[in-house]
Amino acid sequence: DKYGIQMPAFGKIGGILSTELTADDAAVHAAVLVINEAIDNGDIDEIVQKLKLPAAGVSDVITENGAEYIKRLASAKEEKIRKSAGKDEAELDAYDRVLTQKELASNVTTINGVVKRQKVSDRLNVLLSTAEGQSRDAKLAVFLESSTSAIQNVQSENMAFYLDALSSMKNLTTDELQEVINHVNEYAKQAAQQVAEAANFMIAMSTNILSGDAESLVSMLQDPAAGIKNVRVECAQDYLVTLRDAAAERVDKCPWAAVPYSDTLSYYYNSQTGEQQWEMPTGFSPESRDLPREVIQPIVTRITNAFERQKLLEDNEHIIVELQSRWRGVLLRRAFNNRMSYLKSHRKQVAVIQAYCRGYQQRLRFRSRLQYLRSQTKPTVTLQAGCRGWKARKIFRIRKAFFNDHVSAVIKIQAQTRGYIARQYYRKLRENKKPPASALRKFLHLLEANERDFQEETEIQRMKAGVVSTIRQQKDLEENLNIMDIKIGLLVKNRLDLDDVVHQSAKLKKKDAVAAAKGLGLKSLSKENRDRLENYQHLFYLLQTNPAYLARLVFQMPAGRSTRFIENVIFTLFNYASNQREEYLLMKLFETAMRCELRTMDSVEDIAKGNATVIKMVITFNRGARGQSSLKELVLPLVNRIIKDKDLLINVNPVDVYKAWINQRESATGESCGLPYDVSTEQALSYPEVKDRISSTVKTLQNITEEFVTSLTESVTKIPYGIRYFSMRMRQALSEQFPSASKEEVLRVVGNFLYYRFMNPAVVAPDAFDIVELSLDKGLTVEQRRNLGSIAKVLHHASANRLFDGENSALSPLNAMIEDSHLKFLNFFQKASTTEDSETHYNQDEYAEVTRLTKPVVYISVREICNTHKLLEEHAETITTDENDLLRILMKEIGQAPQVHEILGGAYEHPGPSASSEMINQWEERVAEAGKSEISLTLKNRFDVQDEEDGESLKTVFKNAKRMAAAILQAQPGDNIKAILEASSTPEHEQEFKRVLESRRAFDRKRAREDAEKMKNSGASPLPSRSVDTPSDAEIVSLADTKAKLRASLAHLEKEKLVESSNNYQAILDSMAKDIRNQHRHRQARKSELEKLGSTLSSLEAKGKYYEDQREYYQMYVNACLSNLTKQKTKKKDQGSSKKVLKYNAFKLYEKGVILEIDGLSPNQFKSVAFEIEAGETGKFNVSAKFMGVSMDAVVLVFEDLLQLQYERVAVFKMFGRAKINVNLLIFLINKKFY
Repeated sequence: DKYGIQMPAFGKIGGILSTELTADDAAVHAAVLVINEAIDNGDIDEIVQKLKLPAAGVSDVITENGAEYIKRLASAKEEKIRKSAGKDEAELDAYDRVLTQKELASNVTTINGVVKRQKVSDRLNVLLSTAEGQSRDAKLAVFLESSTSAIQNVQSENMAFYLDALSSMKNLTTDELQEVINHVNEYAKQAAQQVAEAANFMIAMSTNILSGDAESLVSMLQDPAAGIKNVRVECAQDYLVTLRDAAAERVDKCPWAAVPYSDTLSYYYNSQTGEQQWEMPTGFSPESRDLPREVIQPIVTRITNAFERQKLLEDNEHIIVELQSRWRGVLLRRAFNNRMSYLKSHRKQVAVIQAYCRGYQQRLRFRSRLQYLRSQTKPTVTLQAGCRGWKARKIFRIRKAFFNDHVSAVIKIQAQTRGYIARQYYRKLRENKKPPASALRKFLHLLEANERDFQEETEIQRMKAGVVSTIRQQKDLEENLNIMDIKIGLLVKNRLDLDDVVHQSAKLKKKDAVAAAKGLGLKSLSKENRDRLENYQHLFYLLQTNPAYLARLVFQMPAGRSTRFIENVIFTLFNYASNQREEYLLMKLFETAMRCELRTMDSVEDIAKGNATVIKMVITFNRGARGQSSLKELVLPLVNRIIKDKDLLINVNPVDVYKAWINQRESATGESCGLPYDVSTEQALSYPEVKDRISSTVKTLQNITEEFVTSLTESVTKIPYGIRYFSMRMRQALSEQFPSASKEEVLRVVGNFLYYRFMNPAVVAPDAFDIVELSLDKGLTVEQRRNLGSIAKVLHHASANRLFDGENSALSPLNAMIEDSHLKFLNFFQKASTTEDSETHYNQDEYAEVTRLTKPVVYISVREICNTHKLLEEHAETITTDENDLLRILMKEIGQAPQVHEILGGAYEHPGPSASSEMINQWEERVAEAGKSEISLTLKNRFDVQDEEDGESLKTVFKNAKRMAAAILQAQPGDNIKAILEASSTPEHEQEFKRVLESRRAFDRKRAREDAEKMKNSGASPLPSRSVDTPSDAEIVSLADTKAKLRASLAHLEKEKLVESSNNYQAILDSMAKDIRNQHRHRQARKSELEKLGSTLSSLEAKGKYYEDQREYYQMYVNACLSNLTKQKTKKKDQGSSKKVLKYNAFKLYEKGVILEIDGLSPNQFKSVAFEIEAGETGKFNVSAKFMGVSMDAVVLVFEDLLQLQYERVAVFKMFGRAKINVNLLIFLINKKFY
């Protein structure tokens, strides 16, 4: 009634009997019913109002939640009505269909919580969907701390877990959030316990590792809290050692360590301070001082696995051994089979490898045994002494018997072995560009001259002297033969008394008309003559080794005089190129002279058109014995075929062919052919027979010429080296002098020299150049000469590419062949003018002079010395204009050119002005004959010592340094010269050094004795005791002194940049190696030179025999003439017609025309001048005269001199210094009166 509510009729309300209800209870029930009614009405405001009734007993009613209240309460009431629908009406209570006060209060409270949680959830979801990163975590933390009213049990220490759990969640409700919070709290509690235990465990483990207790360490590792697997007690010590080493490497790392709890959470602890926390400390680094589980576990696993594997292998050792043995067997058999197959296919290589391996193994065993024996030296020595003695005696007896049975085989084997070893060592020395001192030391003995070297050098000098002397004798013999030929001709023409001819022929039997007296002239023992001899030796050495002087001198003289100078002096100065050195220097002279002559020419053809002096020099030299043999080898087979072909007739002259045709016709028929005998070339060619004959001859000539061309162009190697070298230098010089000239033009000029000057004369006149051997009374026929001349003419045209035309038009069919042959000739000229340098061919270099055992010696006549000196004096200004030139210096030292008698001295002094004319004539004859005598000049270099300090040139210093280094190396081994000089010398080294020096001195003394004996026998002064000018070894008394001197020399050479201390003076060793190689080549060249000299002497002997035959032939003729003349003289004597004295006055002779005039007298006074001509010795007439009663000295008139004057077209000569005599009329008078 209080609330205006009529209570329903019920017996029990809410399980409470109505009789039990109090007044308040009834108000409550009334309010509940009002609320249920409002629920049914669905009015939000009403339901909120009713719920707020005090009697209802519902608290915390929130107006904003009205809609939620009505929804939930309506739903709850409908659910309650639905549940009561099946009950009996009698059993139903009023509250079976309405909500009770408790239900209402419960639902309101629930709705309030739901709404509140929904608001929190919405705020959380907005925060989760909008914030990111650290900003999001901070906001979440703030949110959780501020939502404690809606969310229970939020613990700040678990904030990291909350954030971690919520980081990946979205759209959470408040209940879900609360559930997460509750779960995380439980999880965080457990996690804190776990990570704290882990952190404490890790701290304890680090402490244990550092303390070094292995057992405690293993216990901790086996603790499940450690989380370490596969821990074995047996490996405790290995764990401890390895982990301690790992910890020692991290001692400087961060003191904080992290215990990972999840992918995003870690627990941090400090092993030093004991601090622990979830948040990352400031300055934290992942590289911690303590060993984390991630480092410990791999170490433990590795050690455990190794232990377990070893244990497994030990437990199953018998099985493993069996398995390995079987598998090894399979592998070995397979490898063995493969290896055997490979070795069988490489049997030779295997044998070599095995030999080396056995040697290596044997050396290893030897060294091992040797080491053992050295440790047992005393007993070993005793035992070895006895064993060696017995064994050596046994082996010696057996070996001696064996060797005695096979002596020849032993000698051959030893020779082969030594030769092989020497060749191997020498090959290494030759191929190594920078040979070490240790390798060079094996060959230093090759630098020392031996007895055989000296004997061979002596033999070469002897043979050279013989060659030069023989050449001179044969030249004199040839000249005398020519004079003899002239005298015989004069005899026939002038009825010369044959006694003169006999006197002249007697000269042919003399080897040397007048020999220079021993001990006189340049060879006399006086200071003046010795100085003059030394100066001439220096002068001729300078002329020999400096070709520019002689080249300039030759071109300063007239053509005829230069030719005689070349033949008489130049070739003599170079010993007719009797050895490699002289031939090399002569080649250099030719080259220099050629370049000098080219400078005077305006075009490339001038040297071919003119008669160049240098060309004559080269051709003259190469037509000697050696060049002649090469020329003979080239031409003889071709020429012989032409000469031996008796039916060959090459004549392309139309007139000659025409006449031969006419003669043939008339000889065949015996009647005149009626054709004219004298015709012109055109008329002769008008006859078909002449044309046919010429055409046939031209074809024959073409075939023969082609054979000549083929043979000559394929014989490059047969051409003498001197010709080829000069051709090469000429080609190069022409290209340099005339760069605009084409290659073909240059080659044609070279071909002019090579073929036309050298080969062509031998083809044209083979008998004149000793190509063919013909008897004295026979020679080439006219037809043979014409044949050879025609062939040579075509060859010359082909070599010069000169076609036939004009007068030679008959040979025009050969023009095509000439053009083809010219191409072959050009190729031939190119090949022939390409050869090696003279330095390589003759084995000459910058040190060749100082390494010679003997100095060069030339044999030259006194007259040639005087003439050469005079020529140099006359042309000194032209040869060189430099006052400091070496030649000018020498000329000043020698002085003015002397006369022949001044050099001869002694018995050849001038008889004085008071001597009679006959004495003067006799003296002149003696001097002339003595001037032809030869003397030997040992050539020396005057300017090879010019050092300002000690008078030694750089070459000499370098040579002496090599000589001292060789002696030092022989005595003291070392890696290089610098190391040897710095190392100290032992007494053994000093003793060996003295032995080396003594060996050198012994050889020098022996050589000096030989030289003195040889020069004494020849009457000359002895040669120096050394082959080169070097300081005497006697000056060097010890190895230390030698080292000191070598250091000084090397310092001097280093200043001149010839050696370098930085490379340990390697240049000295390189030069010594080069000397060793050149020494070998020099010995080979010397052997070859001996053979060449022997061959040359043989050729000269053959030539001498030829001259002797010619002399005998002349003698036979003279004997026949003598026989006839004897009969005539006998007949004249019987008739008494012989006259011995003729007396005439000058007027009578004037009338006969014999006297032309007398100085100081008129013809009217000639009657007072008397002449007497008395026949004296054979061919000589004594002429005396009285002028105005005054007797004049008698004059000896040599009839052959008169004939010589007549032969030289001299018409007048003076007698008694006053009377001019007509030569021809005087000869006529003598012939008439005495013959």
